[in-house]
Amino acid sequence: MAPRAYTVEQFLQAYNLSRSTLYRLWERRQGPAIMRVGRRVLIPVDAADAWAKAHTLEASQPAA
Repeated sequence: MAPRAYTVEQFLQAYNLSRSTLYRLWERRQGPAIMRVGRRVLIPVDAADAWAKAHTLEASQPAA
């Protein structure tokens, strides 16, 4: 069974980001949605996928 949420560390590895980059994205309200379970911060897989899709450029789109 596939996991339903990433830990922060798993997300960083899966998307090849540094911790500081992720926290900067969250500060700017541009990072993936989170859920808190006690003191743990988890990133639902569907939220991570939606975030990645929203930040993926299509081949026909010019870079900003």
